[in-house]
Amino acid sequence: MAAIGMTVLSVVVPSWPPVLKALVLTVFVVPAAVYFAVPRLLMLHSVIRTAQATSFRR
Repeated sequence: MAAIGMTVLSVVVPSWPPVLKALVLTVFVVPAAVYFAVPRLLMLHSVIRTAQATSFRR
């Protein structure tokens, strides 16, 4: 996601300094990652913990 965003920013605004591009990219990538990736990771964690608890009881 970050590599694609940096590539798009390089094409759209090539005159911006790299630090500004990174700041703009961070403003969009971090909330998107929190919104999309974190819930899936938490769901995966709960599935693993449930499987461990089930196998431990047997």
